[in-house]
Amino acid sequence: MKLHDLIEQIETLEFSLRLSVLSGFKSVLFTLENDETFQQLTTTLQESHENVDAVFQRLLKVLSNHDQSDYILFADEAVTAYLYALNQQDTELATQAAEQISQTSGLFWARRLAKHILETPIADPK
Repeated sequence: MKLHDLIEQIETLEFSLRLSVLSGFKSVLFTLENDETFQQLTTTLQESHENVDAVFQRLLKVLSNHDQSDYILFADEAVTAYLYALNQQDTELATQAAEQISQTSGLFWARRLAKHILETPIADPK
């Protein structure tokens, strides 16, 4: 599936509902990891850094449109998925995104994940 199609699926009411009914942070991450659309997204991100950049840009766009009525319903779940996928592929971009998310009001799971990313030290590869 193409990246554009995956982004469209992640920003649907159906995807949003699968995450919004959960009550625990670990449950949200577990559900994402086992979601077919999310798995396809992470596979697509592994294919090229251009795809990683495209998801990062989409995350920023969703954040910038957060106060518009078309986006407010799905923003938290979509941004959470994008951030989690980015964190698996490019921790530097994920940290930049997490910093933006932490300054955005009206998000719950995305801010929780952003806080987790910002507070978790990155392992030194040496």
